[in-house]
Amino acid sequence: MTSGNDKHRRAQPRRQGGASAAGRPFVRAIATAAFALVLGGCERGCLSTWLAELGVGRPSATPPKGALPLSGVDCPDGLARCVGGVVEVSRASHYTLPCADPQAGCMCPWDSLGPCPLGCAADGVEVVVPPERALAQLCATDPASPVARPIAPTAMPPGACDDVRESTEPPTTPAGPSTPDENVYRCLASIVVACSSSGGRKAVAACVRGCFHDGDTVDEEEADPDEAARILCAH
Repeated sequence: MTSGNDKHRRAQPRRQGGASAAGRPFVRAIATAAFALVLGGCERGCLSTWLAELGVGRPSATPPKGALPLSGVDCPDGLARCVGGVVEVSRASHYTLPCADPQAGCMCPWDSLGPCPLGCAADGVEVVVPPERALAQLCATDPASPVARPIAPTAMPPGACDDVRESTEPPTTPAGPSTPDENVYRCLASIVVACSSSGGRKAVAACVRGCFHDGDTVDEEEADPDEAARILCAH
């Protein structure tokens, strides 16, 4: 990318008068000494930055090694989702802000794993699931073969929400880490449970064929109870 300094270089002002030929070596010596003092206090990369600010040379398209951007977005891996009947997995990446190319680079990348013959179990819900079971877990099943059935709200397996601190409980003291507030659906012992830090804890569904994986969760902000059961229960 061409910098503003490259596009609009300022014309060097004409020298009016100037030092005599005899005085020029002395001026050059003073400039050299000052330049050395400036460089003495610089870390690596200071020279190129300083010259670019003066309009000399072309600034690098990427920051110098070791330089930190003012702000940016870290895109995680390990997530999966089904959108429009296609299962995708997230790819770890980073982009800085402001973004140089809003249409191409200002979003986190997702890689396609493949289509679902019967559509998504829950469209757009992002979950932590390994790629090798993302297709099986996020694709919808035959409606004639449901994966979950209703259950009494009190039929919670023991300890299903023990690691979710209620908002009425004080945080753990500095002697031990505090469990963050959570609002998740969790599948444990073939039961999908709503575990909320606000105190709402209840069973929401029973898995016909068990959980895909005991302990898996779906964020309550991402899905409703039916969608969570379709994702967390084995197909």
